Amino acid sequence: MDRKSQIVRKVPAITAHFWAVKILTTAMGEALSDYLVHTIDPYVAVAIGGVGIVVALALQFFVRRYIAPVYWFAVAMVAVFGTMCANAAHIELKIPYAISAALCAAGLTVIFVVWYLMERTLSIHSITTRRREMFYWAAVLATFAMGTAIGDTSAYTLHLGWLKSGLIFTVIFAVPMVARRLAGLNEVFAFWFAYIITRPLGASYADWLGVPQSLGGLNYGRGTVAVGLTIAIIAWVGYLWATKVDVERGGASPGDSGLGDLVEHRSHDPRGEILDRSAVQAADHEVLETCSLERGEVIDGFSRSAEHRDSLEKLHDATPSRVVHYRITHRGRFCFGVAEVIAHLRRAEYRVV
Repeated sequence: MDRKSQIVRKVPAITAHFWAVKILTTAMGEALSDYLVHTIDPYVAVAIGGVGIVVALALQFFVRRYIAPVYWFAVAMVAVFGTMCANAAHIELKIPYAISAALCAAGLTVIFVVWYLMERTLSIHSITTRRREMFYWAAVLATFAMGTAIGDTSAYTLHLGWLKSGLIFTVIFAVPMVARRLAGLNEVFAFWFAYIITRPLGASYADWLGVPQSLGGLNYGRGTVAVGLTIAIIAWVGYLWATKVDVERGGASPGDSGLGDLVEHRSHDPRGEILDRSAVQAADHEVLETCSLERGEVIDGFSRSAEHRDSLEKLHDATPSRVVHYRITHRGRFCFGVAEVIAHLRRAEYRVV
């Protein structure tokens, strides 16, 4: 992997703020998309959505780190355009919602499979290269289109209506989080499952608020709902931007990779035992991530230890007083500090992922 392709992590920390704004953007995307399509020429509306998503993603790819307004603007435009694509497949191409959902699910599966085969991870915390960022946004767009189809299948095909659908998806949304806490559900799977469900969840409530009473809604109007949700998003994102409470500091937690408790970081640099060559070889360790705790920058493990060592040396030169340590749980021994890790990489071959 070319070191020049590395980027600082450009996604927010996964907190309650993340899920709240995510659901708001899905709801806004549904309301605004429907408003535009029903107010102006549908082809013009789709063209506007297309231009919006291109501009938003171009800006997101251009910036060098996570910036809340830029990131959430991209998510919002994906919400609008993804809704338009899913609705166009049904209205213009006459594809049933259930079939559309299945096709979107197949497309999302292909994205995940190719992403994993090429990068060996689907973790949102590993979005630290341009290629992974492209996979991430392709998956996000697919989840929005798929979620739209699932929501419309529930409301229209199954005749559950908007409010009942919203309540059902709220319960489904909570399932992976509860399973994660109680049963140790894989964190990567839990995240993407919940991410997909946020789309029909938010859209169902947006439609319930906006559509006429004859369709089971409260008839506040799609335009009014879209404006209200947009104001709420701007206010929340403004708070995130000002406080930086959703900026991830340091490395991802061990569970973020979905591969177990292999790496740990701390904000101090305690003394520890240095791993010798024989212990490294016997344990067949996997080095997952290194990080700069001071600036929240993550440098992922690479395909060969030489490349990993180069990145460590670069990190050590940049932040010699702020270091990370690895916890090798297989043997229960510890290696502290970037300089020490570099020394061991020179003396032994790690199996780097």
